[in-house]
Amino acid sequence: MISQRPRDFIDPQWEIRQAKVVRRFSLLGLFIIGALAIRFFQIQVLEGLQYRQRAALQSSRSVVLLPERGLILDRNGELIVGNQPGFRLRLYPDAVTLPERVLQFLETELLHKPQDMAERFANAMKRRPFRPETLVDLLSRDDVARVYAKRYEYPELSIQTVPIRRYPHDDVAAHLFGYLGEINDKELERMKGFGAYAAGDIIGKQGLEEFYDRLLFGSKGFEIFRVDAAGRIQELLQTEPPAPGWDLVLTIDLPTQLAAEKALQGKRGAIVAIDPNTGGILAIVSRPAFLPEKFIGGINKNDWNELRDDPGHPLEYRAVRGQYPPGSTFKLLTAIAALEERITTEGEKVFCPGHYRLGRRTFRCWKAGGHGAVKLHDAIVMSCDTYFYEISRRLGIQKIAEYARRFGFGALTGLDMGGEKPGLVPDPAWKLRTNRGPWQEGETIIVGIGQGSILATPLQMARFYAAIANGGWLVPSHVRHDFASTYRPASVEPAPHPVSSPLDVSPWVLESMQRALVSTVNDPGGTGGHSRFRQILVAGKTGTSQVVQQKERGEELADHLKDHAWFVAYAPAEKATIAVAVLVEHGGGGGSVAAPIARMVLEAYLKL
Repeated sequence: MISQRPRDFIDPQWEIRQAKVVRRFSLLGLFIIGALAIRFFQIQVLEGLQYRQRAALQSSRSVVLLPERGLILDRNGELIVGNQPGFRLRLYPDAVTLPERVLQFLETELLHKPQDMAERFANAMKRRPFRPETLVDLLSRDDVARVYAKRYEYPELSIQTVPIRRYPHDDVAAHLFGYLGEINDKELERMKGFGAYAAGDIIGKQGLEEFYDRLLFGSKGFEIFRVDAAGRIQELLQTEPPAPGWDLVLTIDLPTQLAAEKALQGKRGAIVAIDPNTGGILAIVSRPAFLPEKFIGGINKNDWNELRDDPGHPLEYRAVRGQYPPGSTFKLLTAIAALEERITTEGEKVFCPGHYRLGRRTFRCWKAGGHGAVKLHDAIVMSCDTYFYEISRRLGIQKIAEYARRFGFGALTGLDMGGEKPGLVPDPAWKLRTNRGPWQEGETIIVGIGQGSILATPLQMARFYAAIANGGWLVPSHVRHDFASTYRPASVEPAPHPVSSPLDVSPWVLESMQRALVSTVNDPGGTGGHSRFRQILVAGKTGTSQVVQQKERGEELADHLKDHAWFVAYAPAEKATIAVAVLVEHGGGGGSVAAPIARMVLEAYLKL
C-alpha cells in the first residue's frame, strides 16, 4: 500500500523558492521607489528652479499698467503739479537663469546706472519669489532703447512706464505738495487693507501727495500675454485699462502764491494767507525750500545730505510746524480777555513811562521814552508794552491761558494735511509738569505780550485774525470741496468742508478790536503803516518776538539771535476776503520787515 502525505503538508523547498521570489520582488519594489524618490528630489529640489522658470516662461506674463496720477490745480484750474512719463527697470528674479550674465549686461551696457547696481541686483535676487524688484528708478531714454533691443535675450528684465511728477514752478509750495517715492515694506503693511497698493508702487511721502494719495493714485490696470520659452509675446489674452486718479483742485490762488514766494525770497520764514469766509488756504509759503524734482526716482545720497545739513533747514515746514512766540500780535487776545472779564474798560488809561516795575524787576516798553497815558485803543495801535503788562497782571496766567485755548492756541487747527504742530500755551501746571519750578508773576506779564514760553504757528495766527475779521471759526483747508462734478471721478471723495462756528466774543468787544486794527495800519503813529493802501482799508497788527533777552538797549546781536518779525492782517477791513500772517525769522521789526511783505501778498490777491 502506498502511503499518502497529509493534506496540510508543505514542501520546505517550495517555501524556500517562494521566499526567494518575494525577496526579489521586494527588492525590485524598493529599487523602483528609491529611483522615483531620487528623481523626485532631483526634479523638485535640484532642478526645481529651472523647471519653474521654464513653466513661467512658456505660459503667460502679466504686466501691471499704472494709472496716471491726478493733477494738482489751483482754485482757477491752473496747473501747479503735472505728470510726465518715466521708465523704470525691473527684474523678475524667478526668471533669471544666468545671474552673472544679466549683471554683466547691466554693468557694461547701461549708460546711466546707479553706482550700487551690483548691490541692488544681489538684493533683488534675495527677495520674495514671483515679485519684480526695481533696479533703476528712473531709466534714461538711451538705456530704455538698449534694454528694449535686448528684450529677447534678457526676458527677466522689464521696462515699466511710470508717472513722473512735473513741477512747472520749481520749488513753489514744495512743502505743501511734498514728494513721491517707492512704497516701502512698512508702508505696504500699513496700507494693505486698501487693496490698491503693491510692492514697487510710487506713493506720496509728504504733504498733500501723502494725505490725498488714495485720491490721487487712481486704479491700476493690467495686460496678460501668452509668451514662449524665450519670453516672446505670442498673444494678448486679457486687458484692463487703468483709471486715472482725481485731479486735486486746491483753494490756492496761484498768482497770490507766486507773489508770496517772491516776497519771502532770500529770507527764512513763512506766509499763510487764508479766506476768512471759507477757511480755504489762498497761499502758504515756507522758506527756504527744496526742489521736489530732486526726489524723482529717489534722491541721491549727496543731495539728501546737503538738504539735511543745510543750516537754513529747507525741509522744515515753518508755516504749519514752526512754533514761535507771537510777540505783539498776541496782544489782541490779551485785550479781548481783559474786556470780556471786565478787567479794564475802553476808556481807562494806563501811564507808560517806558518801563513797568513788578517787585524788584523792571520790564521795559519797546519805546524808551514811553507812550504817556494811553487807553486800550491807543495801546494796540502803538503796541505799548507797559499797558499790556498791567492788564496781564490783573488777568493772571490762568485767564490768559483759558482765552488762548479758547481761540485755538495750543491745539491743532484740523488742517487737511499731517505734520501740523500745536504750539504751546504755558500755565503753572505745565511748568510743574516739565520740571521748570513754580510759576512766577513776571512770567504772566511776559506771556501777556506774546513773549516767553507762549508759542504759535503762522497758520494759527492767520486763522485767529481771520476769525477776528469775520466773527467765526473755520477749519482751514487746502482743497476745494465743490469740484466733484467738474473733474474726473474716483472711488474716494474729499470730506465735506467744515461749517463755520461763531466766535465766542461779545459783538462790542469784537468791533473794538476791529477798529483798533484798522487804526494800527492807517492812523499816524500806527506800527503797521508799511502795509497801507490808498484804495482799500487794511486792518493788522505788528509783532516782534525776542529770541534772546537784550541786556542793554541798542546792543548789537548776531543774525541768528535777532528778533523774529511778525505782521498779521486782513483786508478789506469792512468785509475781509483775505487774512495773512507773515513771519520772518531773525528779521527784526515787524512793522519795517514783515508788514511790507504782507502788503505784496494783499496787493497780488486784491489785484491793486
